[in-house]
Amino acid sequence: VQGASLSDPEGDGLVENLHFEGLVFTKGQRMTMGERTVPESSANARAGSLLALIDTKNCSVEHCRFENSGGSAISLNQTSRNNRIEGNNIKGLGGTGIEISGVRNGHGSPSSGNQLIGNQIHHIGEADWSARGISLSGSSGNLIAHNLIHHTPYNGMSLAGPSEDN
Repeated sequence: VQGASLSDPEGDGLVENLHFEGLVFTKGQRMTMGERTVPESSANARAGSLLALIDTKNCSVEHCRFENSGGSAISLNQTSRNNRIEGNNIKGLGGTGIEISGVRNGHGSPSSGNQLIGNQIHHIGEADWSARGISLSGSSGNLIAHNLIHHTPYNGMSLAGPSEDN
């Protein structure tokens, strides 16, 4: 799911009010190193995640299962604001559980106001040993609470603030 350009004259160009509940996401493919363009770019998120929300706001993913996939489960990228990821079971992945990565180099606003609550993330990083349960970069003002993260090869959570250019 990807919103329109942030230069949209009619509004902010963000896709809004999509709600996913009780679905099973499975059997996605993992990108190889040769297929990657720029680390943590929205193109990589689209190709490597079971569900990529790019330039979205007020969307939710609740009580879904993300399992048995080569890449990551959920990616919130570019300007993703006020989205809610709650009560999901994320397991058996080659990559990271949930990633929030804001815009870089001063273009647009960072991802903010997202909520990651009560998710269970386990047995991830089976192909990428640097995978994290939850990874945040280039974003701010997010709520991360009551998530159960275990059986990861690297670390449970990684946080990096917005770049100096934002």
